[in-house]
Amino acid sequence: SNEDLLHRLKSHVVLQPEISASSSLAKLLEMMMDKHVICFTIILLVSGLGNGMIETFLFVRLDEMGASGTLLGISRLLMCLGEIPFFHYNDLLIHHIGVFGVLALVQAAYIVRFTTYSVMTHPWQVLPIEALHGLTFASLWATSCYYAHIIAPPKLEASAQSIINVIHWGVGFTGGNIIGGIVWSEYGPIRMFQLGIALVSLTFLLAILTKVAFGERSTGTGAEEQDYRAVNTETFDVPTE
Repeated sequence: SNEDLLHRLKSHVVLQPEISASSSLAKLLEMMMDKHVICFTIILLVSGLGNGMIETFLFVRLDEMGASGTLLGISRLLMCLGEIPFFHYNDLLIHHIGVFGVLALVQAAYIVRFTTYSVMTHPWQVLPIEALHGLTFASLWATSCYYAHIIAPPKLEASAQSIINVIHWGVGFTGGNIIGGIVWSEYGPIRMFQLGIALVSLTFLLAILTKVAFGERSTGTGAEEQDYRAVNTETFDVPTE
């Protein structure tokens, strides 16, 4: 009967207790104090600084060098096309080299981009490396969302995602705009891009050292050791007559 089916369905539902605001804050603070997460946060923050510098000032620099509207459009097209394979295959990268391996690769791509911007003498020279935006944006963001999911305390996954958004976009990207603008005004665009090289070189070393010294996984934060896609495609058996 319908009542019997409803009863059997209810028996499969596990009600989770509500988490208080103070308990949620304590769990998130515990998560943020983990040594892996501290290293991840620094890398994510500096990546945001680099992204802010490039997104805000690269086209200004190209315009100063005499770039045409066509060149700027092609550059943006290559950046967007570069995102597609990295969004699609980033889980394979994580599987083979781990989260901090991917983060190290992202920082290496930033080094190449900033170095090119600091030494190029013609605006067309920017085109060959613009596909690296796929690493510095798509791969970084896919990896960050994955990592935020697996380190998040139970029922606080959305809060963890909000935190990484604030770190990268709110603090990092905005800081890149401000710091980049100050350095550009005082010392010029080449010095600004050289500052970017120095910052991402430090986080490249940090990602490598974290992977070597601490390994890939953080413990003690309530994280589940599950693949992100498996969590989101989980199925539940519905009892039948």
